[in-house]
Amino acid sequence: MPPMGLNMPDFDFDTPAASAATEFFTALDRVAGQPDNDRIDHSDENRMLATVETIVSVTPVEGADRIELARVRGWDVVVGKGEFAPGDRCVYFEVDSMLDVSDPRFADLATRGVRTDAAGSTGHVLKTAAFRGQRSQGLALPGGRFPEIDLYEIGADVTELLNVRKWDPPIPPELIGEVRGMRPGWIPRTEAPRLQNSGSVLDRGGDGWIATEKIDGESMTVWWTRSGPTVGHSDHGVSTRGLDLDLGRSSRMVAAATRLGLLGEVAALGELLGARHVAVSGEFYGEGIKRNPLRVQGQHFAVFRVLVDGQNLPLVADTGIPIYSDQRASCSVLELAPGLAKLLVPVHDLEFPTTVDAGLAQVEQLDSLIAPGQRAEGVVWRHDATGAVLKAIGNRYLMKHDQ
Repeated sequence: MPPMGLNMPDFDFDTPAASAATEFFTALDRVAGQPDNDRIDHSDENRMLATVETIVSVTPVEGADRIELARVRGWDVVVGKGEFAPGDRCVYFEVDSMLDVSDPRFADLATRGVRTDAAGSTGHVLKTAAFRGQRSQGLALPGGRFPEIDLYEIGADVTELLNVRKWDPPIPPELIGEVRGMRPGWIPRTEAPRLQNSGSVLDRGGDGWIATEKIDGESMTVWWTRSGPTVGHSDHGVSTRGLDLDLGRSSRMVAAATRLGLLGEVAALGELLGARHVAVSGEFYGEGIKRNPLRVQGQHFAVFRVLVDGQNLPLVADTGIPIYSDQRASCSVLELAPGLAKLLVPVHDLEFPTTVDAGLAQVEQLDSLIAPGQRAEGVVWRHDATGAVLKAIGNRYLMKHDQ
């Protein structure tokens, strides 16, 4: 059965293709169930950064006598030799975890660097690393070091229990200018689960999935609401992952939205469909943004999600052009909003992978469709009918760009 609030027409949710997306439905329902939902969802509270796990396998690292490679879920993690055996209980900390080095169990990590996030919190941030030529992602520590997790089952989320925060690097002030408040609560975050956490999805088959290019920039959403000041300010705006920007002050994001006519496009789409809420999310990238890894000139915006009253409008791959189709009108954004259609993120011609290793191999040296000759960061797999997403990022890209 479909999740509450999505009401997908003419789609058989009992097929193997549809079941490939079902484990994403619960997270989707939190924000899609009611168009009037004003719940604030600005943190990454839904991402399980620290979990109780078991070691899947342990293999030698060639030429190394002090380290081994452990597999946890779909992640490869370098550990001390003899520290783990297959089946051992551990706590796994994902990449992007910020660990409190005042906790004695993480204190040794302080020598590898401490960062401060936008909220002023400090800690060591886990990134992709290499030891003796072996890539390692995340951190696995023996479960016995954490007596507070003794009663927790395998797979349990202990992020909050262990005071783990997600690292969100501060956004440069010139990109956002002045802030007028928090992003409207009816707009869900755009975070996509990693491929390494989605092995069971890969096992179910790939019908309905397309590979959109993942762009390394800043998340930006242009929104419109018919009901006026539902969150204390005007009926349209430009937001980052968590903040709503002052449209009257100079900033690169607001300038881009104005130059591209996005506020008008989003409003026109809402009026045309008789909607209450519309949010168009995409990646803001180019010169002066995240060191511009694609080496493009100027600043650009690539649309990867359109929400109308809490529903994801499906992506359809047709002759290499991604199209968002409106479920109710059976029309595409290409027909309804040509200005948005020109900005849609490109689609790569890839087969949905059947294993984590195969999915990572696909993106390891993937050429960008936006900037041919430059390596793409990876892809975001999107399920056409359900709006479910998962991302695969190349390990070489992560190493090169300190991620």
